[in-house]
Amino acid sequence: KRVTIFCLPILIEGAESAWTRVVALLE
Repeated sequence: KRVTIFCLPILIEGAESAWTRVVALLE
């Protein structure tokens, strides 16, 4: 479980960057 907690922020950052790319494509 500690590994999941450690990777969670990385996954969130990846999701944010991916979402930013999607928004940029839509604009």
